[in-house]
Amino acid sequence: AQFRYANEVDSLAKKYDITLVYISIDDVKSKKSWIDDIKGFKLYGNHYLANEMLLQDLKTRYYKNENIYIPRYFFMDENGNMISDDAPRPSALNELENMFKNSGSNKNISVPKKNE
Repeated sequence: AQFRYANEVDSLAKKYDITLVYISIDDVKSKKSWIDDIKGFKLYGNHYLANEMLLQDLKTRYYKNENIYIPRYFFMDENGNMISDDAPRPSALNELENMFKNSGSNKNISVPKKNE
């Protein structure tokens, strides 16, 4: 449901010099579907299909070894330092813009995703 805001988020990202990073936690068997979603939803940015090591790292660092729930939005600086491990959802465009605006430029937002 959040992907329908992709155009607005992409515009905000460009406005504030933000790099969007999408991390899919889908099984590698779903790769074709994942690629189709990227194209279908016109998700601009960097896209990664998480391997087991990245999944475990996300689970340990940000999910306190609990189950991974999606979607979840992270906001990081250009050095990979976490600014928010629970950033506003794309549907909260005003909150998202305020976060972008107040953090300066060259930041990254990471979006772990699974096929909807």
